[in-house]
Amino acid sequence: MKIDTESSVSIDQPPPFQFRLVHLFAMAIIGGVLAAFVPLFRWAKRAADEDICRNNLKQIALALHNYHDVYGHFPAAYQVDVTGKPMHSWRISIWNFMESQPYFVLYDFSEAWNGPNNSQLARHMSPCYRCPADSVSSPLMTNYVAIVGNGTMWPGSKSSTLEDITDGASDTIMVVEISNSDIHWMEPRDLPIEELETWLDPNHTPRIFGHHIDGSFVMHADGSIELLPRNVTIERLRAMITPAGKD
Repeated sequence: MKIDTESSVSIDQPPPFQFRLVHLFAMAIIGGVLAAFVPLFRWAKRAADEDICRNNLKQIALALHNYHDVYGHFPAAYQVDVTGKPMHSWRISIWNFMESQPYFVLYDFSEAWNGPNNSQLARHMSPCYRCPADSVSSPLMTNYVAIVGNGTMWPGSKSSTLEDITDGASDTIMVVEISNSDIHWMEPRDLPIEELETWLDPNHTPRIFGHHIDGSFVMHADGSIELLPRNVTIERLRAMITPAGKD
């Protein structure tokens, strides 16, 4: 039997796509929506980072005050060996009062912070020692340091107490947030009072400001957290660091 191909049903082919004004209008709407959401997303991210950073310092403040309650004083900025060389940081001293307590018992105070045993514990760094806005420094670098030296709450290997403060604990800075950090969280190294003005320099590594648009967070001796504005003067900052200067 012969099939008549001419009488078979033909299938219509769709017309070729043509870019029309309606497509341009749709693209403009999508572009506008994206343009509106990208800044909103960035703002939300900055706000979230600030909240976490502030909470990090609150957790550090809580650990410091718990340490003070137990021992009657704050930890020294660092512990030294028999030669006077710094071995252990205050961040290690309060590690016992943070969520990483199971690892604190493994820390060996008879060897340096970067010794063979203690180095193995570095990966258990508390997230409270790092600002989430820091996308530059290495993961084990801390963003929270003490200001150490004579006339501060951290006089080197000596301890201080709340009773040492005559300026008011709410006006005395103990810990500051830094950016471009090159300080390992376990390292017994912080911000020397003699270098305070240098660390305010935008080109210095590390520096006090950097992560947040409006300023840098600081922790006061009473545990309160403040956003230090970028236009703070070196004179005002020095006055806020002194616990007994009646500034």
